[in-house]
Order: sequence, then structure tokens, then C-alpha cells
Amino acid sequence: MTTSTRTRPSPIPRRTTGQNRTEREYATRLEVLRRSGELLSWEFESVKLRIGPPRSRCWYSPDFLVVTESEIQLHEVKGTYCRDDARVKLLSAAREYPCFRFYLCVKSREGWKVSEV
Repeated sequence: MTTSTRTRPSPIPRRTTGQNRTEREYATRLEVLRRSGELLSWEFESVKLRIGPPRSRCWYSPDFLVVTESEIQLHEVKGTYCRDDARVKLLSAAREYPCFRFYLCVKSREGWKVSEV
């Protein structure tokens, strides 16, 4: 009987590898706003919200949680294309969790378009 000397690679934390290029660019924008004092803090994918009926297995994880002096915001970052299921989840979460303000942040050639949902 032979034993394998291969070991599983240790998992890489999601914080450093989970962002795509558009999310990294938006994170840079948020950091500039934080340093200027326009917002208190931000976190990447730190919230997971259940949407739908109470025993539903449907979850929504917004890209960024943003804290200002007066509110907690959840930002969803997209490039020029937004799939229908992502849009439906965002709209459903905004309806079910009125304690947060939801924003859709779309990157275009002209810059960022941030609109409240």
C-alpha cells in the first residue's frame, strides 16, 4: 500500500483573492472616500442575507458593506452587463431589508454610475 505525500493546498482567504478587477477598482474608490472622511469604513463581502420565504435556500451576498455616519449601505458592483438573476436578487434584498440602503454601482467608460435601488 502506498501513501500519498501530496497535501491539500491551504485555502486562500477570500478577502485577497475573491475580488474581480471591477470590484478591486471600486474598492480603491471606497478607500479614497474613507481616507477623505466621506465614509467611516467598508468591507468586502462581509454580509450574507437570506431572501425569499423563511426556509428558503436563496442567499444574496452584496459586494460591499459601506458604513457612513448616518447609515449602513450595501453596494453591488457590476461591469457593463448585469445578469437577470443578480438584478432580481438585489431588488428582492432591497425590499426585504429596508434597514439598509442598497446601491447598484456600474462601471462604464465614463466612470462609476451609482444609483440607489
